[in-house]
Amino acid sequence: MSTTEKAALRQHFRHLRQQLNVETRMVYAKQATQLLIKQDCFRESQHIACYLSVKSEMDVMPLMEIIWQNNKKCYLPVLSHQNDLGFVHYENHDDLIPNQFGIMEPKFKDQKISLEKLDIIIMPLIAFDQKGHRLGAGGGYYDKTFANVAKDQRQPLRIGWAFSIQQAEQLPHDVWDVDLHALVTENKFLIFK
Repeated sequence: MSTTEKAALRQHFRHLRQQLNVETRMVYAKQATQLLIKQDCFRESQHIACYLSVKSEMDVMPLMEIIWQNNKKCYLPVLSHQNDLGFVHYENHDDLIPNQFGIMEPKFKDQKISLEKLDIIIMPLIAFDQKGHRLGAGGGYYDKTFANVAKDQRQPLRIGWAFSIQQAEQLPHDVWDVDLHALVTENKFLIFK
């Protein structure tokens, strides 16, 4: 699939997401949180990477609040000079600063955790399909982050965080694309083979 076709898909699914009003998006975020916290993978986890939602993305803050309430550790992504992501420990009200794209990141980046120590990574996306393929915003940061992880190395469970309207029939998939292990929406928890 060409870059132009991917751009059209991104525009389409962003438009669908933007049609949800703020109140509906928050209700759905809370419903998704309730679905995820009932799963064994969440109950058994201690180190969970999230992200700070921007624009019309489903808010992750309701999940982050549950993480803190359950004395689990929360991490946020920080963009490196190599254009991949590191994950930094984050407590509510820690100082944040904008990165080069205006996305807020923890100000103090010295508490990074290695990927193999994370239990779960909650991943943003523009669209997903039934096979666990994910269409991201186009920067490839999550793909680059996992590109150098050895197949036999322990990896965190990659869980997509999205509204059900972001489901596509089938998405393009390149060899470097990192698939999801699972996905949660406001009304379902999917595990991909």
